[in-house]
Amino acid sequence: MVSAPDPGSAGSAAWAPAAAAVPSAAALPNVSGFVWGALGLAVIALVAELIALLPVFGVGWRLELDEFGNLPSGGMTQALPTVPLWLPVLLAAGGVALAIIGLRKSAKKRAGVVALVFAGFAVVAPVIVPPLLVILGFALYASAGISTELSGGTPLG
Repeated sequence: MVSAPDPGSAGSAAWAPAAAAVPSAAALPNVSGFVWGALGLAVIALVAELIALLPVFGVGWRLELDEFGNLPSGGMTQALPTVPLWLPVLLAAGGVALAIIGLRKSAKKRAGVVALVFAGFAVVAPVIVPPLLVILGFALYASAGISTELSGGTPLG
């Protein structure tokens, strides 16, 4: 029968470096800087996505009228600078990577999970948010029309 080496014997010295190589939860910081970096990148990505999606909803365009007040052909010009949509998605993907690293390097895993979820949402937000806003707009328009019809007012549209 083989037993574990006695702590006082020479065989226990081989086990000590392996145990010291694994960091304990007490040696890790509560929240790693990678988690804060992930949250920062996710916030920057969401702001950039909002700026990138403004032209989709007609914000950031202005009418260019001629000297007589008429709308010439192609009279819409962009008033705000645009952000390519790939840039905020790339920033958010970097936030996901930092959140995963932060999960490994933090003692408190909850902050890393929050950063991972937040950065993950920032990655998929350009795909999810515009259709949801359109559906919400149609629902509000339909409910306003129904309430106008029921109250006997002038129909919308």
